[in-house]
Amino acid sequence: LPAGNRNLVYGFLVTPPGYSLDEFDRMARTIEKGLRPYWEAEPDSPEMAALDREWIETIAARIAAGTIRELNNEKLQGLARDRVRREWLTPPSAIDNFFFVSFDGGCFMGSSSRDPSRVRPLAHLLFTAGERIPGVIPIFKQTSLFSFGGGNEAEIQIRGDDLDKVTAAADAMLQVCAREFGFPHASPTNFNLGRPELRIIPDRERAADLGLDVTEVGMIVEACVDGVFVGDYRPPSGDTIDISLYVAGQRDRPLQEIGHVPVYSSVGRIVPLSAVVKLVDTTALEQINHIERQRAVTLVVTPPETMSLESVIRRIKEDIEPRLRQTGQIDPSVIVSLTGNADKLIDARNTMIGEWKGFTLASLVKLASSRFFLSILIVYLLMAALFESWLYPLVIMFSVPLAIFGGLVGLFLANLGTMLTDTQPIQQLDVLTFLGFVILVGLVVNNAILLVHQTLHNLRENGMGPHEAIREAVRVRVRPVLMTSLTTFFGQLPLAFVSGAGSELYRGLASVMLGGLLVATIGTLVLVPSVLGLVLDFRHRVRRTERGSAAPAVASRER
Repeated sequence: LPAGNRNLVYGFLVTPPGYSLDEFDRMARTIEKGLRPYWEAEPDSPEMAALDREWIETIAARIAAGTIRELNNEKLQGLARDRVRREWLTPPSAIDNFFFVSFDGGCFMGSSSRDPSRVRPLAHLLFTAGERIPGVIPIFKQTSLFSFGGGNEAEIQIRGDDLDKVTAAADAMLQVCAREFGFPHASPTNFNLGRPELRIIPDRERAADLGLDVTEVGMIVEACVDGVFVGDYRPPSGDTIDISLYVAGQRDRPLQEIGHVPVYSSVGRIVPLSAVVKLVDTTALEQINHIERQRAVTLVVTPPETMSLESVIRRIKEDIEPRLRQTGQIDPSVIVSLTGNADKLIDARNTMIGEWKGFTLASLVKLASSRFFLSILIVYLLMAALFESWLYPLVIMFSVPLAIFGGLVGLFLANLGTMLTDTQPIQQLDVLTFLGFVILVGLVVNNAILLVHQTLHNLRENGMGPHEAIREAVRVRVRPVLMTSLTTFFGQLPLAFVSGAGSELYRGLASVMLGGLLVATIGTLVLVPSVLGLVLDFRHRVRRTERGSAAPAVASRER
């Protein structure tokens, strides 16, 4: 889906595990100190002009020093690199709203712009504010109109049974993706940073000597930490209330003191908990996700806007993953799969044109059973039934490749034009743009049907010759063809060239229709009559040959 130009920038600060609330409060004050001038300054004021000059000077110095990570990507070349450079040099507008939220060991923030046409530079402003805090990784982006994330995201699921191998593989993939596409967002975010953890391992032999089993030891530990569930109570109101058992005075004490909790054994002795368990201080993930019962880490890769989702998927599957497996950074037991929008794109493409694996029988069978091939076949059979011919539908469908070619040219020019701007989203082949191809094919096929139908009418009803019938059909039908094409063409011009709120949504659709109509209309009036003339000449020669071969047979019967 197209990303649009929504007036909201959000992001995260990926922090090492174990930060306290006081540390997050200090981080929030540091961020606010850097952003405060932008919500205190009024637009078009001397203060805002001074901020703009300071921003341009600072970013220009960073570009010269090579400290902007996004511009250090070797894959970013040509117009794409110039676009990113101009985006960074564009001063951010005044901030309308700003929020900073810290919860569950992380922080989340966002802001909106007073100028809705200049939203994207705020992501760079928040990024630079987050860079001032040592030890954190800032990740910021503009939100999409149709989702909280973005449409150009690829999710990489890395899963396996061994957590250490999964973490090592995810860390290797994270480093490569950070260099190739920008720092990805991971779930859990700090999977490669250990958090202090106290592991309590039952000592079965010592517990058995005291008359305790593993279940009883686990119940005591649970009562010391989160409370152990012992039953429920149902008052007359009908609500169920859980009843949990806690060790008095233990909930607010440090976990390292859990070993001092007295335990009464069945043999009549009172011993500390440390007498029946082993306490191991270690580090571990703050959160462990599971996918299909396997430990998993999910990386969400949001590449630069100048890079298409398909190229990202191809590079991950055909280059990055094989390279990491060859070097041993991804263990053979670890499974790497693409999900989310990447998986949907692959499924949609396989459904549309079939899964192509070279010139094999399986690929040809899948292509023949694909939606694309079946739709062409059904349309061809329908027109063959209408015109009572197998050749005339081919003439009509000859205009479709012209329309698709023109649409691709229009889309390329739209992509090139948005690449030269600073604030407009880069035009890609999204769902709404694809609808432009659907509408375009319907329009150009109608024009070809008019020409073929009028030619056949001249042949059958008016008794004209083939070439005369074609010339007359073009003369009669050129006016309605041009009326349909030109009204649609000029109607799409504002959508393609006029900027404004929401213009980025339909720019791709309009550019496809403009390019396709321009090429297909000329082709319909020039190429379709030429192909139709060849077909009629071919049919005339075939009929003359059939008549010539039938004459000797009649003469022989008469003799």
